[in-house]
Amino acid sequence: MDAVIHKQSAWNKSGVCDLASAESSLVTSGQKASFLAAASPRSGDWLYALPITSWGLRLDAESVRVAVRL
Repeated sequence: MDAVIHKQSAWNKSGVCDLASAESSLVTSGQKASFLAAASPRSGDWLYALPITSWGLRLDAESVRVAVRL
């Protein structure tokens, strides 16, 4: 399990080690910042926002694009 803990896809699986162990395996400051932001309470609340165009709450595809780095 420790060999894949640096991959974000592994963080979603049950049985992953504790947050401290996962965080300690991160190398760059970018990885650490991304991990801490995702692990913070209520970080995903924006996903529950209703896309009401007349209120200006609809985001275009570029605004919600996720960059994938391999």
